[in-house]
Amino acid sequence: MNKDRIDMMNERLKDSKPQLDVERAKLVTEAYEIYADCTPVLRRAHAFAYILDNMEPNMQEGELLVGSQTKRVRGVPVFPEFGAKWVIDEIDMFPTRGTDPIVVTPETKAEILPILESWGDNTFDMQSTAVLDPYVLKAQECGVLSVGARTTGMGHISPDYPRILPMGLRGVINQAKEMIEKTPVLTPEDMRKVDFWNANIISCEAVIRFAHKFSDHAAKLAEAETDAQRKKELLKIADVCSNVPENEPRDFWEALQFVWFLQLTIQIEDNGHSIAVGRLDQNLYKYYKKSVVDGDMPAEDAEELLAALYIKCTEILKLRDAFDSLGFAAYPMWQQMAIGGLGRDGKDATNELTYSVFKAWDLVQTVQPTMALRVNDNTPDELMDVALAMVQKGYAIPAFYNDNLVGNLLKNKGATEEDSRDWTVHGCVEPYVMGKSDGRPNVGYVNAAKCIELVMNNGWDPVAKCEMGLKTGDPNTFTSIKDFEEALHKQIVHFVKIMCEAYTKVCAMHAVYVPKGYASALVTDCIARGKSLEEGGALYNSSGVFLVAMANGADCLEAIDYVVFQEKMMKAGEFNEVLQNNFEGNERLRNIILNKVDKYGNDRDRVDGYANRMIRAYNEEMVKYRDSRGGTYENCILSTSFNVLQGKTIGATPDGRLASEPVSDNASPMVGRDVTSPTATIKSVASIDQSDCNNGALFNIKFDPNIVQGEEGKQILKNVIKSYFDMNGEHIQINVVDAGTLEAAQENPQDYKNLLVRVAGYSAYFIELDRDVQNNIIGRTAHKNVGGCCC
Repeated sequence: MNKDRIDMMNERLKDSKPQLDVERAKLVTEAYEIYADCTPVLRRAHAFAYILDNMEPNMQEGELLVGSQTKRVRGVPVFPEFGAKWVIDEIDMFPTRGTDPIVVTPETKAEILPILESWGDNTFDMQSTAVLDPYVLKAQECGVLSVGARTTGMGHISPDYPRILPMGLRGVINQAKEMIEKTPVLTPEDMRKVDFWNANIISCEAVIRFAHKFSDHAAKLAEAETDAQRKKELLKIADVCSNVPENEPRDFWEALQFVWFLQLTIQIEDNGHSIAVGRLDQNLYKYYKKSVVDGDMPAEDAEELLAALYIKCTEILKLRDAFDSLGFAAYPMWQQMAIGGLGRDGKDATNELTYSVFKAWDLVQTVQPTMALRVNDNTPDELMDVALAMVQKGYAIPAFYNDNLVGNLLKNKGATEEDSRDWTVHGCVEPYVMGKSDGRPNVGYVNAAKCIELVMNNGWDPVAKCEMGLKTGDPNTFTSIKDFEEALHKQIVHFVKIMCEAYTKVCAMHAVYVPKGYASALVTDCIARGKSLEEGGALYNSSGVFLVAMANGADCLEAIDYVVFQEKMMKAGEFNEVLQNNFEGNERLRNIILNKVDKYGNDRDRVDGYANRMIRAYNEEMVKYRDSRGGTYENCILSTSFNVLQGKTIGATPDGRLASEPVSDNASPMVGRDVTSPTATIKSVASIDQSDCNNGALFNIKFDPNIVQGEEGKQILKNVIKSYFDMNGEHIQINVVDAGTLEAAQENPQDYKNLLVRVAGYSAYFIELDRDVQNNIIGRTAHKNVGGCCC
């Protein structure tokens, strides 16, 4: 292992600012003109091939794994086919915006603007937005919901590595050719399938040529290299790229390069995020065993290669507009890697590579890939100790997942017993069968706190000054909290219906305008069905719908009951006037609400019950709908950083939250309100029936570092996780950091560039977060009272 080299590459990565790159935009624009007469799937395949064939190969100093989105270390490509006008409108703000700034040089701006202008309205975002009802767009503007996938590809897949690795892309090409040969073209449907299979072939052949281009480039560099060790490495890289991903890897180095080529090229084809690395310790163990366990590769050299993969994954970036940048702060790409867990035979599958995966991450401490540790009754204590030691150091990695519960969730999605054990995570916490699922957890977000505001104003939005939602009645006429709860549920299910119906339209347009020939070939059973992912070619299809501010919704109901019905302090209309004035002149009332009224997160049955019934009402409406592929809509309690963005659209709420403040994140309590103990907090979150949340429930919890250090601290953390999973919790992620450290990082960011925090299903460098998101994380309760914790 060359630790100095890894450190140099890692520093280069972390010191590089994201910078807009024009190459892909230029090439795809040329290709769309050349192949204008092709059907959409063939046009996209030819454009993908044209991009790969014309990208200049580049290798950074010292690289062991090769291939990049752009010539720059952290270059940000542009996908004008998905959106051009918004890029033109916002390009001058990219370098200065508070969230996810991107460098735009004058030369890049001058070159890219004419390219973007040439697209006019012929972009997917313009076409998909045009089919949406103005009411939907107004609802999004008001912050009550969002409709995703209009400026981006769908993403949220993992290649079927157990199928693809043994045969390489050459085998995938042969499968598509075989399907063409045995399919007589007698109907338009037959012709459509043949076009799709040809798109598979065109795309995979292009990726093979792309790899060979790097092989040639490395060989030429080797000829001029004077350092003997580097010359040897370059010749090895040339040999590796001459074989993979065309054929099966011959060793562990080739297996990692195979994975990286697929990870990279999927992102070049399409700008959908959440391309999962999958179960790397399972998928590549055969090659690790050959090279390391039974071969002559030192384990440290394998860890260096793994560390190189993590650095390459962290280079992947995506251009987002101002809205999405606020909702997904700190450049996340959700390249999830599931570690450990059950094998298809039902036995724990932890192996030597599982441990190497963690050791390699400790060398570089990157934000990608995001790591998900699958925990079951037979997870080795040694593996848990390794993972918990990382948490104790404040790395915010890994996140922990309940292997037993997730298996049942996948069976709810229709998975077989074996497939239900072979799962990974797409996105934040959403479990899917690896390589066989097209999971789309990007439908949109319904804002429960905004729905409360609409109930309090009988369908009037006092912030946007417009009619919005249902008229659920004058709150002064409500006779009990049950009336308020029913009104809240009516608003929520109304917007679930609106959002699902809108997304179904967008989903259908993806199949018509931007089908993927390449990524589809990598997911089972698209080739066998002759259908792209967008058409429903995957074996398992679903779309994820999110609920934001669940905790606020529950806390608001409890506060209304206390103020209006229990203590009779004022009528509902008077309470609403207090909210309209942002509690000004009523600070005593706000203090009573904040300090005397029960809050979700403290193991209080009544307020936790509000949250549980809210989720149930949400689910009961959602299951009525199917997306354009016939896929199910499934609930996920998740906010990413939309809780900060959507909070800006809401006035003061009955729970004591002030106007424009963030709402609660994910399935966690509102920041600062889980004041009893971590045991009480996990009981509240676990009180939600997570077996009915097929797309998961994200739970953040934070501990003061002084409480969870040493062996005693490790046992506390282990008990928290075990207790939560025993209560059928799906996921838990743990931040171990004190507010003082985070506040110091705000003031002196240059001294904290390696400080990692868990945001929502992904980790981020704290200093790259928007200040509002930073403050929201600082405000999370750092548990110090752990007496008798979860024992």
